[in-house]
Amino acid sequence: MTIFGFSVDQLIEAEMDRRDPERLRLRMMDPFDPACVRAVFNRLDQVRADFASFLRATDQQLIRRRPAPSEWSAIENLRHLIFAEDLYTHRWLLQDAEPWCPYGLLPAFIQDDPHYQGVGNQPDANLETFLAAWAGIYAQTRQFIASVTREELHRDTSQLDFGQGTVSNVLQVMAQHDLDHIRQAEAAIRTIQQKE
Repeated sequence: MTIFGFSVDQLIEAEMDRRDPERLRLRMMDPFDPACVRAVFNRLDQVRADFASFLRATDQQLIRRRPAPSEWSAIENLRHLIFAEDLYTHRWLLQDAEPWCPYGLLPAFIQDDPHYQGVGNQPDANLETFLAAWAGIYAQTRQFIASVTREELHRDTSQLDFGQGTVSNVLQVMAQHDLDHIRQAEAAIRTIQQKE
């Protein structure tokens, strides 16, 4: 969208980057350079580790409470990350027949889609179970990235994904999606704490 010659989406992106510099650190300057992709995921390793530590240090009742009826709790954001990475890694990158992780959480717009049968069929678990499931899928992503080539990063995924188009774009969206939901989970906890 352009208003008076200004690209509004670029202005919004710049403001979001200003508010959270981690967004820039997780942006691939050259998404088709394997070294650049690995550098972003090296940074993501730390972001994820910090988030796991944050959740472990937070009252376990707090991480399960929603800040508002229409907003996910911290644990629901984590469960959604399990689903999303399962989708990105197994369906879009590896294209294998791995069964869906039973701890994921679907967004509302695909909850009735039969393609996702099995997602979230075991929703009740403790934090460590959810973190282990998330880490297990991510380990497979990291194994894929460890040997990814420039040619593989160009591989067309448009028949599978929701508009990413290439392996490199899937990986970029994955890194940013992790950060978005980590920030939502942190904000959910802060909101609840401020209300108390």
